Amino acid sequence: MPRGVFSNPKERAIKISNANKGRKFTKEHKQKISEAKKGKTSPSKGLKRTQETRKGMSEAQKGRTVTEETRQKLSKSNKGKNKGEKIKIGRGIMYKKMQDIKERKHCFL
Repeated sequence: MPRGVFSNPKERAIKISNANKGRKFTKEHKQKISEAKKGKTSPSKGLKRTQETRKGMSEAQKGRTVTEETRQKLSKSNKGKNKGEKIKIGRGIMYKKMQDIKERKHCFL
C-alpha cells in the first residue's frame, strides 16, 4: 500500500489525533482561526438529540467531580449575571428579574 493511504479511516483519524496531541498554537495562529470561524454557525445548532442520546450524555456526566478551584472560577464568572426567569418571546428567550415577573405576571400568561 502506498505511503499515507489508510484502508481504515478510523486508523487515519487516530494517527492524525496522536500527531496533534500537545500541539501549541501561537497567538497569531489562534487569532487567524478565530477570524475564520466568526459569523459561522455551529454544526450542532438546531440539532435535535434523541431521548436515548440525551440519556447517554446525562450518564456520561454522572459521577463527575468538580474541584474547588473550578467551583471558584465558575462562581467568579457567573457573578453579576442576571439569573432571572427565562421567558420565551417569539423565537427568542428573554431573562426577566423575579421582581419584574411577579409584578407583571398577568402579561406573560
